[in-house]
Amino acid sequence: MSSKKRTGFGSYPLRYLALGLLMKGPGHGYQLDQTLSDKFGMIWKAGQTKLYVTLSDLEKQGLLRTKLERQKNRPDRKVYHLTKQGQETFLDWVGKPVPSLRAARVELLAKLRFYDWLVLPNAAELIHAQQETFLKILSFMAFRTLVHGNHIMLERFQGVMAHQANRQSLLPPCKEPRCD
Repeated sequence: MSSKKRTGFGSYPLRYLALGLLMKGPGHGYQLDQTLSDKFGMIWKAGQTKLYVTLSDLEKQGLLRTKLERQKNRPDRKVYHLTKQGQETFLDWVGKPVPSLRAARVELLAKLRFYDWLVLPNAAELIHAQQETFLKILSFMAFRTLVHGNHIMLERFQGVMAHQANRQSLLPPCKEPRCD
């Protein structure tokens, strides 16, 4: 699928960003590109061409639909509307923790920005799930470090764990059943 950006720094699925941009309501391509730049420009960069290709792919997948809007003295423009399936796909993505530490730099920040911008509930649930994911990753890294005898990484891991324990008391308790 051409809607994923693959680099040495991970895979950032532009498709979810495009779906999220439509959660506020229908929009045309240029408007969505401007919103992307305004709301997510410091987090996620995507060229206008890639955005249009992604929107086209999402339409083919049934995650959004288009309607031609007539304009006076200008060509008609496509207005994109999110389908129920598109909304469900976005909400499923935004509520799941990212799978890697590298993805936190872009994808997790974008998810948290969506929670703020769209005023989505349960941000604390995502944060708690993300903490659990990171702890699993760090535990695996610590185990691997022990196996390979790299004690510096172990000391860093212990420092991160101590910092995590201190931060845990600063977060509001998660009242959702999945956070127990």
